Amino acid sequence: MLRHLDIRDVLLIDRLELDFHPGLNVLTGETGAGKSILLDCLGFVLGWRGRADLVRAGAAQGEVTAVFDLPASHPGRAVLEEAGIPVGDELILRRVNQSEGRKTAWINDRRASGEVLRALGNAGRASRPA
Repeated sequence: MLRHLDIRDVLLIDRLELDFHPGLNVLTGETGAGKSILLDCLGFVLGWRGRADLVRAGAAQGEVTAVFDLPASHPGRAVLEEAGIPVGDELILRRVNQSEGRKTAWINDRRASGEVLRALGNAGRASRPA
């Protein structure tokens, strides 16, 4: 479960911190308020391709951090173990997009590739009931 999302310098977002709680969490707003940007940021931290133009104008880099609960039965644990990344009950993903287009990622404070992020995202989709 996604517990926290922290976004810095992405498109029109200077700094945003969101906490999520068990149950239903709803985001509402007018057209252009940034709801789709939140989804793009979540996808970016899960390994989707980022573009240099996602960095807020005037900023050197954009950054997204997501904190998830990672249940013992979650298939993402196998992805982390295979990548040699320590596994716990909490999963912290952080990805930085430089204004010139270079991207770096961390999983639980260890450098990681976009490939590992995408594998985690795919494992999360596989664990949801149909």
